[in-house]
Amino acid sequence: MRVAHRSITTLVIATTLGCGGEGRTTNAPERTTTADGVELVRNTGPVGWSDTAGWRIRETRTIAIPDSGACGLGRVNAAAIGGDGRLYVSGRAPLAVSVFDGDGNCIGRIGRDGAGPGEYRYIMLGVGDGTVLVQDPMQSRLTRFAPDGAVQSISASACCRMGPVLPVLNDGTAAATPRADDVGIVDGRIAQVGDLSRKERRHTLDAAGRVVAPGFIDTHTHAEIAALAGGPDRFAPVAQGVTTMLSGADGFGWVGLEGEEQARWWRETMSIYGTLSDPPGRWAEPSEFVEQLRSASIPDVIPMIPHNNVRAVVMGPETRAAGPDDMKKMHEIVDSWLEAGAVGMASGLDYLPGRYSDTDELVELCEHVAEAGGVYASHLRLIDSGRAGAWREAGEIGHRAGLPIRIAHERLDEEGAALLDELDVDVDVTIDSYLYPAGCTSLAFHVPPDLAGEGVDALIDRLRSDPEVAASLADHLRPRLDGGEGRQVIVAGTSSGRHEGRTLAAIAEEAGKDVGVVGVELLISEAPAALLIYAWQAADATWDQIMRRTLEDPRSMIASDGIYFGGHAHPRGFGTFPRVLGQLVRDKGLVGLGTAVHKMSGKPAEAYGLSDRGVIEPGRRADLVVFDPVLVSGSEDFDRPRRPPIGIETVLIQGETVREKSDD
Repeated sequence: MRVAHRSITTLVIATTLGCGGEGRTTNAPERTTTADGVELVRNTGPVGWSDTAGWRIRETRTIAIPDSGACGLGRVNAAAIGGDGRLYVSGRAPLAVSVFDGDGNCIGRIGRDGAGPGEYRYIMLGVGDGTVLVQDPMQSRLTRFAPDGAVQSISASACCRMGPVLPVLNDGTAAATPRADDVGIVDGRIAQVGDLSRKERRHTLDAAGRVVAPGFIDTHTHAEIAALAGGPDRFAPVAQGVTTMLSGADGFGWVGLEGEEQARWWRETMSIYGTLSDPPGRWAEPSEFVEQLRSASIPDVIPMIPHNNVRAVVMGPETRAAGPDDMKKMHEIVDSWLEAGAVGMASGLDYLPGRYSDTDELVELCEHVAEAGGVYASHLRLIDSGRAGAWREAGEIGHRAGLPIRIAHERLDEEGAALLDELDVDVDVTIDSYLYPAGCTSLAFHVPPDLAGEGVDALIDRLRSDPEVAASLADHLRPRLDGGEGRQVIVAGTSSGRHEGRTLAAIAEEAGKDVGVVGVELLISEAPAALLIYAWQAADATWDQIMRRTLEDPRSMIASDGIYFGGHAHPRGFGTFPRVLGQLVRDKGLVGLGTAVHKMSGKPAEAYGLSDRGVIEPGRRADLVVFDPVLVSGSEDFDRPRRPPIGIETVLIQGETVREKSDD
């Protein structure tokens, strides 16, 4: 976070947007990136490009830092932009934190001149209450500047060790207490944990002042096609510290489908995976798909049986219940997935064709999975059964089939907490959550069953040919797409790229139409892919309570539900794990660091039976992530959702470095 070690009088704030080409900041070698992705550049010359990462500068503004007066700082060490839009600058002469408004006007100082130890070189912000925490790199402590001017020195024992000598180890267990230890790796496995200073080694990674944790396990993500397509989004999981991801979320898959059938089901899923017009392969058997995905993916891949895919192979788009012959064929496919290494079955009961499966079908397949020691993970039947009914169906499946239930992308508001307690009586149940105040799914998600019929192509044909059907659907969509009371619905991605980043309300106002009609027109014009972000209606304080309750519950885990289709994709695909560590743990204090790390590593490993990873102990895979607890953060900006996280410095998979901090 260092801006300069010499006296300077100005900071140039360069807000970056999107990837450009190769470039650099002309005559401005000393620069840093704040927790919200804003680059601070030492003003020694004109600003052209930002840096060699190729981020285009969208706007620049210069703020003068006076040498004296109420905000005077003779020497600037670090700066950051707060959630309130203010600029916080730490200095050494005098030791203080000065605050400026967005126009560079002096607001005043936080704390006393000379308060706190050493040279303030790293700065982080308390997003909620304006608290500023400054790290002294020469001592194992932080200094806390409160909005009322109070200053508190926080020692290593009260927070975590951040000194220049030893790293902090979070081992991924539920009872983890941060401690200073070394980790020895031999042949991709953890060989020893402890003081290894006298041990011979071929290579040493210095994690001084950082946290070393088990690699994160993303149990619910839609990153498969991003990996197979080979584009830049394939790096998004590992940039967050993810070293293992499960495939088949929401039951999606394309194995065992040929020709027109594969094309049909690919189009059915393009609102989630539509980075390509055609699937990036033909896979007759699950083992072929798993092998290709593992070769393309940076994180290790653990497959789940994709229920929608299984049903599509056997029954196509049919809406009837499965018969005995259908079930026999499905069992054969389940066997082939288990042989390919699947650790459970995933369903998506709001999507086709799983929407047409009944509870008995799911129970029978889950009994098969239970015999192999697997789990059942589900995007619940929310549309047709309602939230309570959907939870209870999952509980029934777990109870009757005798296997653990893993409920996808939920949160523990009052209703969710009560339902979790209800199911937990006789079923092993957990939830995963990404903890953003907005969801994301396809526009077709809201189409009622009588219109969803045999899929998106048939639906579009009906809408084009029958104005009454189109009008009826517009009436159905209107209350679901009408933001109201500040609730925004944002276009995340479309087949053509049109409207991405805009709200449906703005599109409707411009066209002089209501949102229901606009929704139908989007379905038709952007077929088969229209993806939306739906903000949930909850006050900030209420949402903080929901996040705290979710994080505190021992039955919850963190998973991204990352979707990489669309130029305005939901930020959860790029920032879920760093955001929890930064904004939710460090800034808001919603839960302890050890608990958060456990929910990203040891807990998901336990929940899915991955006994070779998730904890830092001898014999486990050397999947590790090293992050800066002061800087780590993930994007929560829905205006710039694809902004990469910061603070995730080094990622190792089986002892091999797959992500490394740049010195630039």
